[in-house]
Amino acid sequence: MLIYTDKLFSVLEEAKNAIDSDEIPRGSLTIGSIENVAAIRLPDLLTSFMTQFPQVDLSLKGGTTEALINEVLEYKLDGAFVTGPVDHPDLVQYTFREEELVLITDKVHSKIESFKDISQRTILTLEQGCKYRNGFETWLETEGVYPRKRMNFSSLEGIVGCVKSGLGISLLSKSYVNRLPIKEELNLYSIPEHYSSMLTVFIHRKNVLLTRALQEFKNWFELE
Repeated sequence: MLIYTDKLFSVLEEAKNAIDSDEIPRGSLTIGSIENVAAIRLPDLLTSFMTQFPQVDLSLKGGTTEALINEVLEYKLDGAFVTGPVDHPDLVQYTFREEELVLITDKVHSKIESFKDISQRTILTLEQGCKYRNGFETWLETEGVYPRKRMNFSSLEGIVGCVKSGLGISLLSKSYVNRLPIKEELNLYSIPEHYSSMLTVFIHRKNVLLTRALQEFKNWFELE
């Protein structure tokens, strides 16, 4: 029943937006994003968007790809930036960015001479539902590498801090690592090309009204 209730409130909000609609984007817009995209790709774009459209009441919520997809489906988010591709009959997706992934370690305790060395390290990943984690695990299983221990974290900040201290190693986007103030204290390693990229897409439900605010948001981010 909660799903139907969420849908009912969503339809009521759509009706209100349709009645109030004019050429000026306005009203609430709730967007989700995976953490590294929110930290690196969105700040400047969101700032310029809000400067251009100050009457839009924009909210940004973080989460894993799996969690954000579910919130879009449950009408809790108008749209979300997630790791793709996303194949769901009720969702439409637009390409946003392609990210290069790199393996990171500290410079003292966890140097990697060969990928087989990973089996002697602790793997640090985000919680279940993160596509980076899924890709990391798929690569290791394909290579026949089984780390001695895995640890889950709720934030990238926690992962980076523990990598720096020598607790373990992780797989993150190169653009995120390059922006870190402690970048010089980390070693970066390329991984096989087949596993080295992740696509970020923007999703929303197919059956929702594209308000003026959401239309302008898509245009602003050049989503195709």
